[in-house]
Amino acid sequence: RCRLGWLVAGLAVGLSASAQAEIETLKATYSSANGIGVEEGVMRRDPSDIIKVGDLYYVWYSKGKIAPGYDATVWYATSPDGRTWTERGMALAKGEPGSWEGASVFTPNILVAEGRYWLFYTGTSRKFGKPFNPDSKIGIAVSDSPDGPWTPYNQIVIPNGGEGEWDQYSIHDPYPLVYKGKIYLYYKSDFGTEDGHKVRMQGLATADHPLGPFTKHPLNPVINSGHETSL
Repeated sequence: RCRLGWLVAGLAVGLSASAQAEIETLKATYSSANGIGVEEGVMRRDPSDIIKVGDLYYVWYSKGKIAPGYDATVWYATSPDGRTWTERGMALAKGEPGSWEGASVFTPNILVAEGRYWLFYTGTSRKFGKPFNPDSKIGIAVSDSPDGPWTPYNQIVIPNGGEGEWDQYSIHDPYPLVYKGKIYLYYKSDFGTEDGHKVRMQGLATADHPLGPFTKHPLNPVINSGHETSL
């Protein structure tokens, strides 16, 4: 996922020659996210979808001190215009030491469903180091307000796959959406060996409720490359 303040542009395929030529002339631009932009000694990254509640925009993100983002907690900020932001504080802390989310919680994303706010996030039990194998899983917290307080369910929504499966070692970067009344939760995994040399792929799991149970798609990985899924 990208650092806050960046705008990422994708290239469409299968377009007419004139449309393709027009796209090739476009240039992505970005401006500073005032209030949550560059700050000495602070790492903010992995922004969630941005939602609007009342007159304010809300965004959640990983916050810590080291650039990789794996040693973090989940924070949030609000803005009246999408440009100038006010950091409101921590939304989600690390779990108890030794738990599956005791070393870090990061890469959040938000889902509004059934009149409540559901915060999906990645948790890992291992502290950051090199080489790093996060042994990460996806959890969920819920609140009646975008300002919290958030109640973690201490529940692994998407567990790691079994030995030899493509998502055995790590699952992270959840991206939920609702389609025809069903929740589609995309996630990233690093297929390969424990020594850190992995190929990133994308998986999909579906459920009828934010708490699951989620069923992994039989054609996983549904995308065989890439860093994360976003729409």
